[in-house]
Amino acid sequence: MARKKAKPGKSPFPIEFETFMPIGAYELGSLRWDNPSSFNGMTRVRKYRVRIEAIEEPDEVIIDRLITLYKTVETYRDRDHIMNYAEGCGFNIDWKAVKEQGNGLL
Repeated sequence: MARKKAKPGKSPFPIEFETFMPIGAYELGSLRWDNPSSFNGMTRVRKYRVRIEAIEEPDEVIIDRLITLYKTVETYRDRDHIMNYAEGCGFNIDWKAVKEQGNGLL
C-alpha cells in the first residue's frame, strides 16, 4: 500500500506561547537534536529555532499569583511548598492573614 503524501497547507510555524513550566535539563534534552535522524518512521531533517526566555514580571504579580494558588490548593503539603517557594524568593507574605481571609478550602 502506498503511503499518502502530506498535503501542502498553511505552515503551523511560528509557534509561540507562554508557560508556567520551568525549562530544565530534561525538557531541553527532549528538544535538542544536533544531527538529522530517522527512526521509527520519524525523519528529522528540518531545523527549528527554539528560544526560551524568562518573562520578567513585577513582584506584586508573582505575590498575587502565590496567594491565589495558596488559597486554591487542597493539601497542607502543597501550601507548605508554596510558602517555601515564596520564602526562597525573598517575599514576606503574611500567610496567617491570607489563611484568615479564607476561601472555604483552608
